[in-house]
Amino acid sequence: MTLVEIQLNRDPIIQNNQPSSSMKEAVEQLRDWFEWIDSNEHSTLSRYSGLIVIGRRESYRKNERSIKDILSKIGYPVSLLTYDDLGDSIDNILSQLVQARKD
Repeated sequence: MTLVEIQLNRDPIIQNNQPSSSMKEAVEQLRDWFEWIDSNEHSTLSRYSGLIVIGRRESYRKNERSIKDILSKIGYPVSLLTYDDLGDSIDNILSQLVQARKD
């Protein structure tokens, strides 16, 4: 199961070489969820991962190393997608659906 924290597409991921307030909020929310699961349903914890959806690809690319460092320090498996990544995924799904209709 994936715990998803969604921030705005216009929210920066990194601001002034630090996690933005939106990024901090997302990290804290996921950490809270993981800690609740660990305290209340510990045996299921390994089934969970986290996902933060925030910002744009350009911001990610400019700050990739810092973002990876932030995610690695959470202590739980968390990844990050930008809204551009979501758009690419939707385009890919639509393309596959169109191809399936042709076959």
